[in-house]
Amino acid sequence: MLRTIIGVALISCTCADFLPPIKTAPQESKPALKDVNLLQAQSGGAGELPGVPFPNVKQPSPEGHFLTNSELTPITSVSCLKAKQANPAVICENSTVIIPGGGYQGLIKDINAGNYPYYQDKVCRSNGEYFCDPNGALTSEQALDLGVQLQNLRQSNVVNCGYLVKDPVDPIHYQPFYLGVVIAEKWPTAQSDPESLQQFGQIVAAQWHLDHLYEGANPPYARCPNTAVLVVLPDKNEAFLSSSSCEFICASRGGPEIVTATLVGLSRGGTAEAVREGVETAYKAIANIPGRSSITVGSANAAATVVATNSRKAEPVYNFLLRLLFACAIVLMVISVAIAILVLLISPGVISKRRK
Repeated sequence: MLRTIIGVALISCTCADFLPPIKTAPQESKPALKDVNLLQAQSGGAGELPGVPFPNVKQPSPEGHFLTNSELTPITSVSCLKAKQANPAVICENSTVIIPGGGYQGLIKDINAGNYPYYQDKVCRSNGEYFCDPNGALTSEQALDLGVQLQNLRQSNVVNCGYLVKDPVDPIHYQPFYLGVVIAEKWPTAQSDPESLQQFGQIVAAQWHLDHLYEGANPPYARCPNTAVLVVLPDKNEAFLSSSSCEFICASRGGPEIVTATLVGLSRGGTAEAVREGVETAYKAIANIPGRSSITVGSANAAATVVATNSRKAEPVYNFLLRLLFACAIVLMVISVAIAILVLLISPGVISKRRK
């Protein structure tokens, strides 16, 4: 038994001398936490050191939508890529980004009188003011300046609507005049004639409901015509003023001056100058041209004043004639009474003599 154990041990030693050594992979030594803090302090304290995981640091979770190959195919701009990552329902076509829920749905090149955007839609770039520039003819600064100009002129120019709405509580009834601005490029030629632009302006005014602050959600029947829309077609060198009434301004009353100022500004300084000059001229016309109904009422009041003045002048003569007639009537009445008395006194003797 002992010989067997010794033989096995000798064989094992002999085999170990001839077998190649077994190599093991070296184990990386993890630095201590104090060494990690020291290295982070030496590197400026920002970021994670390569190969050195920090304790209790949670990696940020990915955000946004991971686009598929079919969604990436139509994207041709960085802005469209970012918009589609934030909202996969965004439509990117012909370098146009259309955001669902932002109002107008469709391509900018397809805008016409039937689908013109609402002034609060993102495509209008109006910052909530009453104008729309879907083609981006104005810069951001020019759009802000136009909004400030419209607001200031609207607040400083009011019109008298009391004789129109016939409000017994507020007979004067001043209201601001609301002017909307529509900028349209590549407008269809078939919709560029004055009749079409007049109708288009009234469609826009009804959709935008410019004076909703005074009228509420449902416009009343007796309303003040204190709204107008200035349509500017820069690429066609054309402008038009559309309004529902010529009470204050319209295409034929103040409109020619407004259109001329707009076109002069367009040839001199581009779209921004055209719109600025047109808006300023429009509110100057509102301030200088009196309301048509006020002129009629004023003429009627003047005629009534003349009649009243003439009546006051003729009143003494009229009174004298009335008194003279009254005196004559009294004299005739006295004479009649006297004659009647004489007849009563004389008639008995005359009758008795005739009987004899």
